[in-house]
Order: sequence, then structure tokens, then C-alpha cells
Amino acid sequence: MDRRLTNMNINENIIEKAVKLSIVILTYNRKDKVLRCIDSCIQSNITCKSEIIVIDNHSTDGTRELIESKYFKDVNYYYMDCNLGAPQGRNKGFSLAKGEYVLFLDDDIYFKSNSVIDSLLKVKIANDQIAIVTTKIFDVVENKLIHEIESKEKRKGNLVNVLSFHGAIHIVKKSDFNNMLYSSKVKFGFEELMLSLSTVDRGFRVVCDKNITVMHDHPRFLQSQERKLVALKSLLYAKKSTLPTMFYPVVMLMHYLRCIKHFGINLNQIKNATNIDIEFKVEDKISFKTVLKLLKDYGFAKLF
Repeated sequence: MDRRLTNMNINENIIEKAVKLSIVILTYNRKDKVLRCIDSCIQSNITCKSEIIVIDNHSTDGTRELIESKYFKDVNYYYMDCNLGAPQGRNKGFSLAKGEYVLFLDDDIYFKSNSVIDSLLKVKIANDQIAIVTTKIFDVVENKLIHEIESKEKRKGNLVNVLSFHGAIHIVKKSDFNNMLYSSKVKFGFEELMLSLSTVDRGFRVVCDKNITVMHDHPRFLQSQERKLVALKSLLYAKKSTLPTMFYPVVMLMHYLRCIKHFGINLNQIKNATNIDIEFKVEDKISFKTVLKLLKDYGFAKLF
């Protein structure tokens, strides 16, 4: 037998069996919801070889036992020694993924259509200039669509540029990024904004496919003062980490206005919301040119 032919057949066989898509599901103490999310993925019509990875951020509600007993053949399950938070949990899944493309899902996402995953994958494959694709998300708790901040630039078709994507569902091509998607310094809060800004700065697009909708069954959070405080601090951290230092006065002005909106003239709360520990490198920041483009596309108030 021709050795070259034999090698060619072997290589073709390897390519055929290679994982094309890795589906990474992040979970923490929501066993019923993560089972529904896994079932949505298993029941989907995926036309390529895929794998399902579950990153369990140290659940204590029986999630581990359920998944290991029910899905031991269908899921690559990884139990973390501690709660890594969403960005570092996704980083862990990204590093373990074997696929050329990686789809991230929160455990409270599920699908009404079995074509969602395949449709999303095809969009990403067909658009090299797009680094991150998210979808429309229907909030089943609030009974409404979650709206991303869309670009003012009018484009034909279903793909709309967005300032930031929703972390609950997004797909990327692994080779478009390094071994880590999210900053190692961020545990929770506006990590998607930081990644979006840096991705646009590299010349890619971040888009929402308005033809695809998924269901989001998240827990209802009370808008407590503490939760608002955490959100404001996280947003300030994200913007000071990525925007050039020349824009800090504007960033701080907008931050103080948001604090006053939520807390009134409460100096202690404003001080707490402004007290962040931040370390950054110059290379982590986006360029002045990118800031101008984002200002044009999204406006002053949305960017700052």
C-alpha cells in the first residue's frame, strides 16, 4: 500500500474526529438549572463534533453528584476547589476546551429551538472580522428582552455591533485570543465590557445576532445598596483598566454622577464606591483612536 495514501487517510480521519466546538457551561449551586442547560445542549442539532464542559465553581447543593451520575458519558465535568468567579471560571473552561470554537453558557440559559447552537457557530465561522458573537436574550423572570448597547452605525442584516456582550451566552474562535480571555485580576463584574473594548481595539467586531434568541432564567436580585455599590465599583474598575489615563477625569465625573443618582449626597457611600484597588499596564489600555471610534458609535454617556 502507498505509504503516502495511508498517511493521508489517517490525517483525514484525525481531522474528521477533531472537536470543532467546545460548549463551556459555568455553574454554581443551581443544579436544576444546569441540568436543563445541559439537556438543551444535548438535544440541539449540532452538525459538527462537539464536547460539553461543565465548570462547577464549588457547588454544595448536590450538583456534582447529579451530573456525575446522569451525564458521566456526555459531559466533561470539572469541580473547582473554590469559587473562581465567572471570568476565571470561563478562563478555566477556555483553557480546557479542545474545540476550534468555544461557546460559553451560564447555567441559567436554555433554548426554545434546537438550532440555536449550530446557527451561532455558522455565524462565527462565516465572519473572520467578528471575534465575539452573542444573541438576543429573553429574561423569563422579568418577561422582557435584555437590550445590549447597540452602535449608532446602521448595518444591513442581523449582526449589530454592541459596546459589550452578555456573558450568559457568547461564542469565540480560540485562535483569536491567547490562552486567557479575561483579565486574571477580575473576579466579578463588567468583565465582558473590558474584553469587548480590548477586542475592538485589536480591530475585531463584537456583535449581537438579532435573529437568534435564548432564554435566561436568572434569579431575581433585590437592588440593595450593597449590590449597587459593587456594580458601581466594578464598572469604575473596568473603565479605568481599559480607557487611557487622559480620560480619567471624565470617567470619574460620570462615576460621581452615577453615585449621586443611586445614593444621593452620601459621602461615605460615594467614597466606598470609589475606593478600588487597581493595577494596570499601559499595554492593557485601548488606543486614543479606538476611543474616538467608540465615541462616534455609542456616544459619550454610554462609553464613559
